[in-house]
Amino acid sequence: MNKRIFWILIFMFLFVSSAFCAPGHNRNVRANNNGTNGQILINTGQDRGNTDIGSWTDIGRFGFVSSDDLTKEIKERIDEVNNRVSKLERTQFKVQTEFRIIDTKTFSVSPYVSSNFTRNCVDEAGLRIVFKIGKSYEEREIDKLREKIRQKEDEEISNRATIAEMNSRLNYLMKKVK
Repeated sequence: MNKRIFWILIFMFLFVSSAFCAPGHNRNVRANNNGTNGQILINTGQDRGNTDIGSWTDIGRFGFVSSDDLTKEIKERIDEVNNRVSKLERTQFKVQTEFRIIDTKTFSVSPYVSSNFTRNCVDEAGLRIVFKIGKSYEEREIDKLREKIRQKEDEEISNRATIAEMNSRLNYLMKKVK
């Protein structure tokens, strides 16, 4: 039963990781006209395989964007990005909660959640799978205790044999005395 769960978890892990780690769909953009300085490339909606077709367009054509407005908008966005980056660079205070749901001699499985108090969000949730390669401290100590128990049992067996032999000698001597 445990082997079945183990292989199901491995399959799920590989399936989920392949879904998130798969390379994205790279697409090219090709212009259908020549652009000049200050123009932007706008997608025309035409699709040719892995290539999108676009047209270079003067942004002044839209009427609502002036060069000064564009410069101001870019500056405001850069300031906003700088503020967000500075918040990310602060020391992050987190609490991680983990529950061990499977713990065998060879592996353990634990779902976990990480709460980030600096950003007021849950920033991680996942499934931690730990493969145990060597013996743990506890396993080595258990082996030592098993060896001590085995020695004590051997001593007890030896003592029983000695006691049985002494009883038989005593019985023999008592028979001779009578």
